[in-house]
Amino acid sequence: LAYKRIAADWGITTINETWGYRHGVIMSDTHTVCQWNDVTNRDTDDDAGTNDGKLGMGLPTCIKGQTCPGHRAHDLLPMGNFLDKNDTYTNIEWYNFTAPWNDELPYVYDSYSNWPGCTDQGVYFFITDQSGAGTRGHGGQQVGGTA
Repeated sequence: LAYKRIAADWGITTINETWGYRHGVIMSDTHTVCQWNDVTNRDTDDDAGTNDGKLGMGLPTCIKGQTCPGHRAHDLLPMGNFLDKNDTYTNIEWYNFTAPWNDELPYVYDSYSNWPGCTDQGVYFFITDQSGAGTRGHGGQQVGGTA
């Protein structure tokens, strides 16, 4: 993703960075978010084998076209403190933080365009990768390869 973002900045490719969740076209994706609070164990279920843990007859409340909590741009991530500053991040803040041109990143690859395991097999991510030319990052800084 970092290399795709760099390549889009160079104008080699495009990337849609609009935040959102797109449901897939797989059988298990019902495009529905359900709230299961009303589905509880029967009063006689003691979770020790009595009634075998069967659920009561309550049904979940479901809404089509919703996005699950935690997937939205401004939902808070459950982890943080990546810079030892007691920092927290929303999804969009984390995405912006992990931009390959962010100087505060504690780690970044020395090259996004030089992957011998791929090029040895003739696999290239972008046509310009085949030239061996130097790669310029956000604002023109050297990212990898040769100048």
